[in-house]
Amino acid sequence: MMRTIGAVTLALAVMAIAGFSSEASAGGALLGQVSTGYRHACAVSRGGVQCWGRNGDGQLGNEKTKDSLYPVYAKGLGGGTGVTAVAAGYAHTCAVVNGGLDCWGSNDVGQLGTGGIDSSLVPVAVYAENSGVTAVSAGYLHACAVVNAALQCWGANSEGQLGTGDTNPSLDPVTIISSGVTAVVASAWHTCAIVNGGLECWGANYEGAGYRGNRSIPRSCPGSRTGFRRHVDCREPDPHVRRRELRQRILLGLERLRPAR
Repeated sequence: MMRTIGAVTLALAVMAIAGFSSEASAGGALLGQVSTGYRHACAVSRGGVQCWGRNGDGQLGNEKTKDSLYPVYAKGLGGGTGVTAVAAGYAHTCAVVNGGLDCWGSNDVGQLGTGGIDSSLVPVAVYAENSGVTAVSAGYLHACAVVNAALQCWGANSEGQLGTGDTNPSLDPVTIISSGVTAVVASAWHTCAIVNGGLECWGANYEGAGYRGNRSIPRSCPGSRTGFRRHVDCREPDPHVRRRELRQRILLGLERLRPAR
């Protein structure tokens, strides 16, 4: 009996690995970076992009809407096309191609960054090649990219996840941080970036994801300017979170109740 993990079955994962393995053995290629979306996943393969899983919104990029149990190349992004990174969101996908950026899939709130809300079954250019794009990350309905050491974000913004200082969505990329950015991670409703060796986060803050209280602009995490030599905690003191953590430690036997004085 096949056990389901979320929306992706163990069989799908095994088939995906088998598909890559057979191709790699035939062509002697190594796999690069991998990214998982809500019900699909993608990987950099042979300098191209292969995706598999759910495809109802064209998030696989192969000009179809039929789900695929096997890895398929996104149209125009086959092996040797210069792909260096890929990011899978809820139902959209983006890839860094020769210093440019292509996106495809669902686009109902501008998560493709093309200036409109038309979805695309194939990759469309957000940044032309040789534009200085070095990294990309896709959240639930938004995405961000590092372009010439600046951070650009676009798409949904209901929780301030774009970092623009408001909650208005953006159909086009907007500059959030102008310099010093080396990496970015977009989650469902919040975003974090490494800036000049430190860490900045913004957006929703459910369960202390970034700070106590949502923030629509980037803010440095305490102590992060010294780098990541120690654990970086982006939360401000929250007594409710501390009480919950204390209860968990007591249940795990890591903390003993202290008698009242």
